Amino acid sequence: MDTTSSQIEPITMSEVLELASWDRPRSNDELRNFISTREAIVFGK
Repeated sequence: MDTTSSQIEPITMSEVLELASWDRPRSNDELRNFISTREAIVFGK
């Protein structure tokens, strides 16, 4: 049986809830902030 290993990033409930309303368009600042936060967690910045 093949097993595929992939890295799954942990995410907090508050991050999920912030993005839970997909009907609402996101501002550039919101998207940049989310990406920056995730990069800081992933890359340890």
